[in-house]
Amino acid sequence: MANLKICQIREVFFIKTGWFIYENDERNVKSISGPFADEDILFACAKMLHKSKYFEKYRFSNEAKKIYIGSHYRSVKDVELL
Repeated sequence: MANLKICQIREVFFIKTGWFIYENDERNVKSISGPFADEDILFACAKMLHKSKYFEKYRFSNEAKKIYIGSHYRSVKDVELL
């Protein structure tokens, strides 16, 4: 039987006034980060994909960096309560 690797699932969605990134990793751990402003979501996605060096002109503000590092939710219901 072939070894199968489960891929991460990543999506971007908008709720209320901000963008969020949904990830489901190979261990089936779900995480939602955000909310990101329109000007910050591109760099957030680039960082998630480990390609931020190609998007330096879109670098985070200090506030967006704090959100990227510290704002994680486990469900859409949690996000809707913001």
